[in-house]
Formats: sequence, C-alpha cells, structure tokens
Amino acid sequence: NRAFPAVLDTLADVIKHYTMTIGSHAHAVAGHGGRTEVSAIDMLAAMKQLSPDAVNWRELKQFAFNEDEDGTSWQQPFHAEIPHLPVRKRKRPHYATVDEPEGAAARPDHIPAWLPPLPPKHTYKKSRVPHVKGSKDTKKLREQRVERQHLVQSSINKLEENAKAGAGAGGGKG
Repeated sequence: NRAFPAVLDTLADVIKHYTMTIGSHAHAVAGHGGRTEVSAIDMLAAMKQLSPDAVNWRELKQFAFNEDEDGTSWQQPFHAEIPHLPVRKRKRPHYATVDEPEGAAARPDHIPAWLPPLPPKHTYKKSRVPHVKGSKDTKKLREQRVERQHLVQSSINKLEENAKAGAGAGGGKG
C-alpha cells in the first residue's frame, strides 16, 4: 500500500532496462532466424537467454563461505590468481642495433640506433627539375580547356548517333 517514491522510480528503471534488453535480444534472435518481425517464440528464447541459472542456497553458502570445521570462515575466492610478492621481474632483451646499408645517410646523434636506417640521400635530396615552357596566359589556357571540352562533347554525341543508327538498322531482326 505504501512505498517511497525513490524505490518505485528505481523499480521502474530496472523493469524498463530489463524490458528493453529482452526486446533487443528477441530482435537478435529473429535476425538470426532470418526474420524481420519478432514473434512470441523469439521473446521466449530471449527470456530464456537472460534468465539466470537456478542456484540454491547451499551453492551460495559454499561460494561465500569456504567452510572450515566450524563453518564460519569467510573467504570469497578471487577470480584471478594473485602472485606472491615481491614479483620477480623478467629479464628483457635489449634493443638490437640495425646495421647501416651501403649508401645510407649517416645517422644523426638524436636518432636512436634501434630505429631503421635512413634511406640513401638521393631519395630525398632536392633534384633539379627541367623547366617546362608553357603559356602563363590564363585567358588563353581557359579557351584551350573549353575547346577541348567541346571536342570531347562532340565526339560523345557522334558515338551516340552511331549507336542509335546501328540499333535502328539491326532492330528489325528477331
């Protein structure tokens, strides 16, 4: 008959979360079955997936209390094995040095020896590029580009006309 509003709100949140989880699991079950709509069987399968395994109180007591002779020691097992302290450190191999190939640039002092060698200087040194003569007149360049575009468009139009003419001549054959 009576309950605190905070308790009711918490209960409503838990029920909402559980209902949404069942819905998403049922949707996944239907998807695995190759269906787009969820059926009652999908809902039951989702509820079965979400329901915890039945546990009796003896199993809970055995888990919580590793019973001694008097049955009162509290030793909850930890999920991972804890090593004895102090932990011995493993010896780790030192970084190997890399032999410099022929033609490689000399390694500067600030680059560690375990990094790969630098490439030969000719691969990154600035090379002279011959100057290509061309017009710098932007108006003339734009006119040439427009002319090329018109030439391409006219070539495409001719191809389409030839394709239509060929389809019309051969269209009577069956």
